[in-house]
Amino acid sequence: MPPEMTVVSQLLRPKKIKFDARKFTWLGRVFGANQVFAVRSDTGVKSLDDLKKKSLVVASTGTGSPTFLVPAMMNGILKTKFRIVTGYKGSAKTSLSVEQGETFGMSNSWVSWKKNRPHWFNKPSKNFLLSLVQVGYTKEPDLQNLPLLTELATNADDKAAAAMLSTAAVLGRGLAFPPRVPAGLIKPIQDAFWKTVNSASFKADAKKRRLPVTPMKGPAIQKIVNDSLGMSKTAVAKARKHIFGRKK
Repeated sequence: MPPEMTVVSQLLRPKKIKFDARKFTWLGRVFGANQVFAVRSDTGVKSLDDLKKKSLVVASTGTGSPTFLVPAMMNGILKTKFRIVTGYKGSAKTSLSVEQGETFGMSNSWVSWKKNRPHWFNKPSKNFLLSLVQVGYTKEPDLQNLPLLTELATNADDKAAAAMLSTAAVLGRGLAFPPRVPAGLIKPIQDAFWKTVNSASFKADAKKRRLPVTPMKGPAIQKIVNDSLGMSKTAVAKARKHIFGRKK
């Protein structure tokens, strides 16, 4: 089960990554979820335009995490002014820092927000957090009015950089074979995976855990991975600059 940031890591830190995701054979995924960036509603921020004028401290676990990559990319593409504090130990600690007012916003998967903090979002006039942008290939079904970062980018390189981050939502909780797996295993296991994730018993177990089942077939994931890893060198360089401020 490769990390959801596999493609992002390979593009941004090629010297540190010891694999090539194009050589994996993707079996499929159980579910994927967009990242949703949100800030406390008591900050006075009402829109993304406000964040181009006001600096907010936001929480992150580390530079390889969406909690860092999403606000850093927003700073680059949208000219927001987030100050990102890294080092929090997991999403529970980052969420707690926002709840206590130690920080004022963070990025998290929509699945996690809904599973662990639904009450922060489910009262439109009294929400604890204000959702500002989502990162994914398509919009979450219940967030149709929340813009995608790719929609907000205004030039081709920035759109490609935002799409690179969106691959995390595609990979999600997916499985892949390593390189050199016997060719005869691929289709039977892909078929078995697809049958499993679409079975009534599997869906029932997932529902008990309040987890979505939004499966995607391996070849569809493979195409997105390969296409994304083929993005132009200028777009990759711009993405690195947006996120790290320098070449990596």
